[in-house]
Amino acid sequence: MMPRCRNAVIAVLIITGLAIGTAPDRSAMADETVVRWNLASTYPGRMVQLGLLGKNFPKNLVDISDGKIRLQFFQPKALAPPLQYFDAIAKGAIDAACTTPGY
Repeated sequence: MMPRCRNAVIAVLIITGLAIGTAPDRSAMADETVVRWNLASTYPGRMVQLGLLGKNFPKNLVDISDGKIRLQFFQPKALAPPLQYFDAIAKGAIDAACTTPGY
């Protein structure tokens, strides 16, 4: 993926996370603690583009956040059924999900 496009995708994912209220607590960031979340994916990590985006996102987020935010990628259905990710996040059952509006 081209660097400019990759950065745009990362920015959209972060903004989406902020919009749905899954952003880390700012007080946790202030005291230098590391936020660790489980990232449920709708697509397998080996799937070209969509799967690789979810699998590579945690690595990029570590770089962007200077190691303060760490995500662990999970394959589809490992944490919750993919069609129930939004409900699972709202209930606090999972921390974050990588999906698309078309799924």
